[in-house]
Amino acid sequence: MFLFLTVALLSALPQPQNAYAQSSTHYAYSSSGTGNITPGIVGIVDTSTHTFVGNIDVGEYPQSIVESPDGSTIYVANSQDNSLSYFATGTSSPTVNTITSANFHFPVGLTITPDGSKLLVTNEDASGGGCNNTVSIVSTSSKTVTNNLTVGNCPYGVAITPNGHTAFVVNGSDKTVSVIDLTQNPPVVKSGTGYPVSLGCTQNGYAIAITPDAKSALVACAQINGVAVVDLTQTPPVAKSGTGYPLAVTDPQFVSISPDGTLAYVSSPTGNTVDVVDLTQTPPVVKSGTGYPISVSGPEGIKFSQDGTTAYVGAGTDSVVVINTATNAKTNTILTANGTSTFNGGYGIVFAPAPPPSAYIPNYTTNNVSVISTGSQSVSSTISVGTGPIGSAVSPDGATAYVTNSGSGTVSIINTATSAVSSLTVGSSPHGVAFTPDSKYVYVANTGGDTVSMISTGSSPSVVATISFASGAQPLGVAISPDSSTVYVSNYGNNTVSYFPAENTSPTVTTITSSQFNQPFGIAYTADGTKVYVSNYGTDTVSVIKASTGALCTTSTCSSSGSYPMTVGNNPRGFAMIPGGSKAYVANFGSSTVSGVNTSTDTVQSGDTITVGTNPVGVAINPTGTQVYVANDSSNNVSVITTSNDHVVSTITVGTNPQGLGMFIF
Repeated sequence: MFLFLTVALLSALPQPQNAYAQSSTHYAYSSSGTGNITPGIVGIVDTSTHTFVGNIDVGEYPQSIVESPDGSTIYVANSQDNSLSYFATGTSSPTVNTITSANFHFPVGLTITPDGSKLLVTNEDASGGGCNNTVSIVSTSSKTVTNNLTVGNCPYGVAITPNGHTAFVVNGSDKTVSVIDLTQNPPVVKSGTGYPVSLGCTQNGYAIAITPDAKSALVACAQINGVAVVDLTQTPPVAKSGTGYPLAVTDPQFVSISPDGTLAYVSSPTGNTVDVVDLTQTPPVVKSGTGYPISVSGPEGIKFSQDGTTAYVGAGTDSVVVINTATNAKTNTILTANGTSTFNGGYGIVFAPAPPPSAYIPNYTTNNVSVISTGSQSVSSTISVGTGPIGSAVSPDGATAYVTNSGSGTVSIINTATSAVSSLTVGSSPHGVAFTPDSKYVYVANTGGDTVSMISTGSSPSVVATISFASGAQPLGVAISPDSSTVYVSNYGNNTVSYFPAENTSPTVTTITSSQFNQPFGIAYTADGTKVYVSNYGTDTVSVIKASTGALCTTSTCSSSGSYPMTVGNNPRGFAMIPGGSKAYVANFGSSTVSGVNTSTDTVQSGDTITVGTNPVGVAINPTGTQVYVANDSSNNVSVITTSNDHVVSTITVGTNPQGLGMFIF
């Protein structure tokens, strides 16, 4: 996981917190900048190892940072140069793009609608000094300002309700909150009795956070006054008053609420503390006593992890402080200095989900690999490899892709981070390729040489064993058990299937013969390792093997409702399983379709025949099991099927004669 943080060094301006629940995390980002450093910085922290990864240069004096709901894009508000920066997640060296507008005036607050279609930007200062009083609405598709709304003076924090219907803007110098109705087009700032909402602050209002149930908002009233609690269940909303209100927090500026809505953390940069607020009580209680408030030097932005067990605090000492929310104790301090560009604290902190996987599609005739970003459903790059690439497999850790080159008797090894390619000689006409689940070894079926190469992946990959098969066997497909114990191979030439112990340089090969096998092609294990499925190109069927014994399944040994073998489309080739699921997909080369197979009952799902491109060969499923990618040899494209309804949702043009034998997605 990575944490992305924006840092505005020595800045006194607050960062509003994004109000809606985050999706699963992979990266964490935080913004940082200062009035005397150009450009500003977005720092990256790996939250799995709690180490600093590096910096991304953005605009001048970045303040706020938000991620798109799908986690694919990060947006940063740069206050000093009146711009927004945005970049794709999933890499520590992204291309940074810029949005500019004459409507931007010292943009400090930034949030995004839950559907990801709009950004709301608060413009704090007017040209030439003094307060601005506008909120700019930016379309994330066109990257332009579509509306500029008038609110109160010096707007700072901004937050949106989880349903996306309403936005709340803290007007700093007015000590009020403007309410924006986002259901109207264009959005409307509510007016009349009770609008804007008076906070009762004696000093400026700053950051705002909304509870997950959207019943309350917490607003930091800086410089002694405390944290205002706004009742959002009333129309218009009302700042609570009386005993216990506002919450007694010294000089609050940044506010974050736990995903379950039970805790709030409030930072005070001048007090060098983070206060912990118990939101389960009425009124909420600021915890005191031993350990409270939490001592943090110059705390700024705060973000809870998705599961709420951890909070990350950008500190003013070149660090990010990690807090265990069960004990409210500091567990780690991540130093974020990076050469001459120090990351001093973090104004805003966001998490991004794991970057969308990439599919590596080998194009037989053009001798290259099309890399498809499954997030954008487009080809992100093209990498040259050997002659006649057919098979492709990505390591379980996503670091490396191995591509078999049938015409040159080699394997191209691609570093997925850098796209650097190295080559390793294997046997004649290599086709199928598969990794062991621990990524230590790769097995390659050399169809022309009747052998299987065992490759040690290490820092210097090498062939450590060549396993011989019967003459004319033509080994083609490779599948490895989930526990890395056994390798199964389909032998296209002599209508057999072989298996042998994995991670063994001198294995004994056992061969299964059956009249069911006819030009066996694709092969795959179930997630639990109990069965192996084999597509028979010559008879339009799929055979099922009990993995532990090598015996063909029957209705008495596997599924009483099973059809053994199962009849699918014409000339089935590639076969792939939904990770951890009970469904598989087989590409039917001759009928240009994909069949869905129920692996619990061993039946072809009724009516589940999906028309794809022409002559599909390879098939692979993304790690979450939500999409199937099918390489279509004769139409030079890849069909994308959504598993929820088995509809083709996208068709992506790639190189000439795409193949794809193997698990080509990570």
